[in-house]
Amino acid sequence: AALKLLTQFGTMDGIYQHLDEIKGKLRITLEQFREQAFLSRELATIVTDVPLNFDPSLFVRKEPDLVRLRKIYEELEFRSLAERLPQEIKIGECEAAVREPYRTVECADGRAELTAALEKADYVAILALPHSFSWQDDPRGVAVAVRNATYYLPLTETAEAKKILAAFSGKNRQMIVYDGKAWQNLCWRLFGTEPENSFFDVSLAAYLLNPLENGYEPQRLAELYLQRQLPAFPAKKADALQEQSFSCAAARALYDLSPVLREKLSDFALDKLYYELELPLSAILAGMERTGIAVDLPTLEALRVELKERILVLESEIYVMAGQEFNLNSPKQLGQILFEKLRLPALKKTKTGYSTDAEVLEELAPYHEIVNKLLQYRTLTKLLTTYLEGLSKLVNAKTGRIHTTFNQTVTATGRLSSTEPNLQNIPIRMEEGRRVRSAFVPGAKGKILLSADYSQIELRILAH
Repeated sequence: AALKLLTQFGTMDGIYQHLDEIKGKLRITLEQFREQAFLSRELATIVTDVPLNFDPSLFVRKEPDLVRLRKIYEELEFRSLAERLPQEIKIGECEAAVREPYRTVECADGRAELTAALEKADYVAILALPHSFSWQDDPRGVAVAVRNATYYLPLTETAEAKKILAAFSGKNRQMIVYDGKAWQNLCWRLFGTEPENSFFDVSLAAYLLNPLENGYEPQRLAELYLQRQLPAFPAKKADALQEQSFSCAAARALYDLSPVLREKLSDFALDKLYYELELPLSAILAGMERTGIAVDLPTLEALRVELKERILVLESEIYVMAGQEFNLNSPKQLGQILFEKLRLPALKKTKTGYSTDAEVLEELAPYHEIVNKLLQYRTLTKLLTTYLEGLSKLVNAKTGRIHTTFNQTVTATGRLSSTEPNLQNIPIRMEEGRRVRSAFVPGAKGKILLSADYSQIELRILAH
């Protein structure tokens, strides 16, 4: 009605000037609320004649102080906003990208020089290339930083390279490493023993200082604590020189990070937690990764065959109930069957169509038997692909065991996580899940697997 009146009479003043032309209840309402109508117009009107005494130059747009802005974003952890800053000033006051001058150790003279430098050094920073690897991987080389020099040592199975690396683990010097577990496992792989000397794990120290940080890669820590930008992180198929340049710059950063992080651990009274709990734990985890867990492959294979047969039966039953064949793993096709053909209530929609997630299917279960069949199909399919087929592929050919990686610096709560594979989320509530777990067996005769649970011990302590 308001739009029609304004179209007819042009303005509010025009409406009230022609009030006698408006009939019925609308005219009565306009007369009754005349004062409120004009007040609403006044409130909605931008005032442009307020007397102001100011310097107009204060309102001229200026370029932001990008250095200060970057620091504020870092302090408040506004990472998405920081990403929007122009690339060339993204690091604020950080040094330009550091391409560490280094020497590649490829001949007898180079090996002699590196050995001599190691003998004089109290602290040695070392970073394997690639800088994140499990005990099963073969690193291509190591970047080494001492006080006044940086070296790149191609890592081969030659006696010379092993001899130099053995010098790293001498008792009189401390290693500075990015990943303590990886360093211990590298020594074990090459020499059959753990390093004799102590080491400072930069990533572990950074994790204790800020468990909420999104990753502890060398380039991130160099930026955060040294205001230093490392060279671009090498792509997966980067050339050797780019990888070496990054690794050597990162090794230098580890060397410089060590005193900074040690001081911060002490300032925040975290040194006891670091040295007496987390660092010894990393040695235990390294041993657990190397040891692995034995798997009864015939049990996995028998269960895999059984589940495949059950899945095929479920597929046939679902097709009969739906009256046609369709792609069970396509949310779009499944939505058409459930909500258009079978007329089940559409409880939730997404931008791409009907939602068929687990929550929706569980709510729909009482409406049609096909839904229960779909839930069973999804559960068995996940068990098959993720655990039965997935675990079998991860069994190490040499050891016959599965070697997961235990992550000490991922969860904000201090718990461990497990990857490649994740051994902490194998289902236990379902009979099939318990059968998958039964395939993990003791690795030798006379040994047993012990399962223990804290049983909410933390809450019990708090309650007490």
